[in-house]
Amino acid sequence: MAMPSASTTSSLVGRDGPCLQIAELLESLIAGRGGALVICGEPGIGKTVLLEHARRMSGDCTLLSAVGLESESELPFVALGDVVRPLQPFIGDLPQPQADALRAAVALETTGRPSGLYAVCMGALTLLATAAERRPLLLLVDDAHWLDTASASVLSFVARRVANDPVGVIFAVRDMPSPLDTHGLSRITISGLTLNEGSQLISQLRKTPIAPQVASRLWHATRGNPLALREVALRLDDEQLGGARPLPDPLPLGADLTRIFVDQLEPLPEHTRTALLVLALAAWPDATPTLLAALSALGISPAALDPADHARLIVADHEQLRFSHPLVRSAVASAASGWQRQQAYRALAASAQGDAQLWYRAAAAAGPDDALAEALVDSARGMRERSGFAAAARTMHRAAQLDSDPERRAGRLLAAAADALFGGLPDEAGDWLDQGRALTTDDRTVADIDLMRGRAFTTRGIPAIAERVLTSAADAIAPTDPGRAARLLCEAALPILTDGRVSDAERSCRRAVQLAEVAADPASLGHARLVLAQSLVLRGDIAGAKEALGAAPDAVDPVEDALVCAMLGACRCWLEEFDDARQLLDKVVDAARRHGQLGTLGHALNYRSEVARCTGEWAQAYADAEESLRLGREVHMTVTVGLSLLLLARLDAAQGRKDLVARRLDEATEMSGPLGTGGLLVWAGGVQGLAFLADDAPESTLTCLEEVREFALRNGVENPNMVLWQPDLVEAYWRCGRPAEAEARLKEFEEQAQRTGLVTPIATVERCRGMLAADLQAAEQHFAAALALHRRKPNPFEEARTALYHAEALRRYRRPADARPLLRAALATFRQLGAAPFARRAAAELAAAGERPSTVSASGDVIHQLSPQELRVAMEVARGLSNPEVATALFISRKTVEAHLSSVYRKLELSSRTQLVRCLTAAGVSQS
Repeated sequence: MAMPSASTTSSLVGRDGPCLQIAELLESLIAGRGGALVICGEPGIGKTVLLEHARRMSGDCTLLSAVGLESESELPFVALGDVVRPLQPFIGDLPQPQADALRAAVALETTGRPSGLYAVCMGALTLLATAAERRPLLLLVDDAHWLDTASASVLSFVARRVANDPVGVIFAVRDMPSPLDTHGLSRITISGLTLNEGSQLISQLRKTPIAPQVASRLWHATRGNPLALREVALRLDDEQLGGARPLPDPLPLGADLTRIFVDQLEPLPEHTRTALLVLALAAWPDATPTLLAALSALGISPAALDPADHARLIVADHEQLRFSHPLVRSAVASAASGWQRQQAYRALAASAQGDAQLWYRAAAAAGPDDALAEALVDSARGMRERSGFAAAARTMHRAAQLDSDPERRAGRLLAAAADALFGGLPDEAGDWLDQGRALTTDDRTVADIDLMRGRAFTTRGIPAIAERVLTSAADAIAPTDPGRAARLLCEAALPILTDGRVSDAERSCRRAVQLAEVAADPASLGHARLVLAQSLVLRGDIAGAKEALGAAPDAVDPVEDALVCAMLGACRCWLEEFDDARQLLDKVVDAARRHGQLGTLGHALNYRSEVARCTGEWAQAYADAEESLRLGREVHMTVTVGLSLLLLARLDAAQGRKDLVARRLDEATEMSGPLGTGGLLVWAGGVQGLAFLADDAPESTLTCLEEVREFALRNGVENPNMVLWQPDLVEAYWRCGRPAEAEARLKEFEEQAQRTGLVTPIATVERCRGMLAADLQAAEQHFAAALALHRRKPNPFEEARTALYHAEALRRYRRPADARPLLRAALATFRQLGAAPFARRAAAELAAAGERPSTVSASGDVIHQLSPQELRVAMEVARGLSNPEVATALFISRKTVEAHLSSVYRKLELSSRTQLVRCLTAAGVSQS
C-alpha cells in the first residue's frame, strides 16, 4: 500500500488573533520562556488547522505531538508515551525516582516499584525542561478532550509549570467535559467565520467566483463553521456556486457534521469500510503494526485503505495512520453494526499484546467470561501500580461487567469506584457504586460501598449528603459489624465538622468509640479517639481532648495515616502545643512531597500555615497557604481550597489588603453555602470582622461578628483558638461607645476561655478587661497580666495588640513616657509581621506620645517583599536543598527555581546562600 499523504489544504482565513497568540508563544520560546495555550471550539472550527500552523511556524524547535482518541477503552499514559518516547535519550539525566516512574508509566520498562502519579508528573516536567535546554520545545496536543485521564493529568500539570523554561504547549479541545484541567492556562476560543471570511474560504478552496446569495445561504446553513463550509462547497458544482443553477434543497449538510462523513462512507467498498472500522477501534495512535496485522487476519489487503485516502478521510502522520478529522472516526464507528464491531475487535485482539489485547478481547466479548474478567483484574492491578487510576477503574469496571457472579461483580464495581475517585472520575464512581449496591445482598459489602460513596461526597465538597449516606450505613451495619459501623461514623464526623456542627460530630465520634470497643478493633478505636479529640478540641473541651489523644495510638505513620497525622497536627495547634504540632506537620509535609500525595499535602500545609500564623511566622504562613491553594485547585479539593482562601484572607486582613480579603471571602463563601460547608463561614466571619476593625469600621465589625457568635453558640464551636473573634467583638462594642454590650460579650468570652484553660484566650480576656477598666490602676493590672500570659504562649500579633492598647490607655491618662517603650515594641512587631494598619496606628500613637517613629525597615519588612512562591523557594534553599531537589519538593521545574532564587537575591540584595540563611533567620522565618 502506498501510505496516504497529508493534505496540504489548509486555511487561516479569519484567524489573525489566534495566529498572533501562537506567534507570541513561539517568540517567548526563542527568548527562553515558555507557556501554554488552549485552543477551544466546536468540531470543524479549525483547531487542528491552527496546530498545523504552529507546526509550520515552529522553526528550529523540537516538535512533539500527541492526540487524544475517542475510544471505548482507556489505557493509561498512552498519549504521554507519544511525548516521552522521542525524548528517551534524556531520561537518563533525570533524578532516579522520576526516571523510574516515567519509564514505568509509559511501559519503557517495569521497575517493580509503584510510583505516585506526581512522580510521573515531575518526571515529565523535568524531561521536557531538560530536552529544551538543547533547543526550544513545542508540544502540540490535538483532541485533548479525549486524552486518557492519566496523560491529561500529567500534561496539564506540565503546562502550568513551564513559564521559565523554553517549553510551549498548545492544546486543542472541544467545549465538552474533559479530563484535561485547563485552569489558569491562556485560552483561545474559536468561533465561526464571518460571512465575508466564509466567502473568502470557499473562493480559495474552489478557485471559482461565488455568488453573494449563495455565500449567504451557505454561511447561514453552517453558522460559519469552516469544515462544514468546506465539505458542502466540495459537493456543489461551479454553476451552483456562481448562482447559475439553484442549490439543492436541502443542502448536503446533515443534522450534525458527522452526517457529512457518514455520507462519504457509503460509496466506499465494503472492505475499505471494514478497514476503516478496524482503524477507528484501535486503542492508541501508534497502532499501525497492529492495524495491518488485524487487516491480514480479516483477509483484507492494506490497499483497501487507498479509496479512503483518495477521499481525504485518512492521512499519514509520521508513518502512522490517522483520520483526517475526529468526526471521521465517530462516523465510521457509528455506521458499523454491533456484529461488525465485534469482528473488528476480535481481529485486533489477535494482533495485539498486553493490556491492549485484553481490552480488545473484553470489547469483543458478547457475554460473561470469568477467565477474561480475572485477567482484567490483574491488568487493572498493574495499571494501578503505574498510577493509571482512571484506566485501572475502567478496566476493573469491564471486569465487573464480564463477571458471572453478582457478589463478585459488586466487589469489583467497588474497587473500580475507588480507583475512579483517585483517577478524577467522580461521576463514574458514583454510578458504579450505585450499580454495585443494587447487586449485592451482603451487608458488609453494602457498608463498604456506602463508605466509599460518603468519601466521594466529602471529597467533592458536598458534606451534607456525605453525612446522610455514612450515618445511615452505620445504623444499618452496627448490629452485625460494630467495627465497620465505627469506621463509617468516624468518616461521617469529617463532613459534619466541615459543616461546622461540632456537637453533632462529637456525638458521632463517641458512638464510634463505643462501637469500636464492642468490636475489640484496636485500629478503629484509635482512629475514633483521634477524630473525637478533634471534635472536643473544637468544642473547647480541652481536658477531654487531651484524654482522648492520650488514649490514641502513640505513633501514627505520616505516610499510611497521613490525613490522620495532619488532623492530629491541627489539634495540637488549637491546644497551643505549637512545637509538637509543627514537628508532626513537618513530617506529613515532607512525606507528602516525597510520595506526591498532593491532596494530603494541601491539608497539612493549611494546618502548618495556622501554626505559623499563631507563632508569628506570617511569611511562612502565607507561603504555606498559597501553596495549598494552588495544589487544592489542581486536585479539585473544595474544602482545602476554601480553608486556604480563609487562612490567606485572615493574613490579608491583618496586613491591610482589604480588596484581596473581599475577593477571597467571596470565593470561599460561594463554595461554602450551597455545598454544605458552613463551618468555613465561622472563619469567613472572623476574618471579615478583623478586616473591618483594621479599617476602623467597628460598626461593621459588630454586625459581622454577631452572626459568627450566633453560629458558634448554635453549633458548639467553643474553642476560641480556632478563630479568635471574641476579643474583636468586645473591642468593636467598646469603640462604638457601647460599654454595657462590651461587658456582656466579655463575660461570655471569659467564661468560655476559663473553661478551656488555654493561654491566649485568657490573655486576650485580660486585655479586654484592661480596655474596659474604669481607672488606670485596674487597667494596668489587667494589661500586665495579659502580657505575662502572652509570654507563656507567644503569639506575637496578639501580644503586640495588647502592648498597643496598654500604651493607648497610658497616653490617655497622660503618661506618654511609660507608653513609648510599649509602642516601640508593638510597632517593631507589626512591621515584622507586615501588619500595616496596626503599624500605622502604633506609629501614630508613638508620635502623639512625643517620639518620631523610626522609618528603618525591620527584617520582616524585607521578607514581605517576596512573593509566597519566592519565599517557599528561599526556605527550601536555606534548608540546604539543591535546585533540583527544591524543584522536586515544590513540584516546579529547575528553571523556575532558578528564576525565583534570582529574584530573591535581587530583592533582598544578597549574593549567596549563606547570606540568605542569615536573612531568613533574622526575619524569624523557620526553614521547615
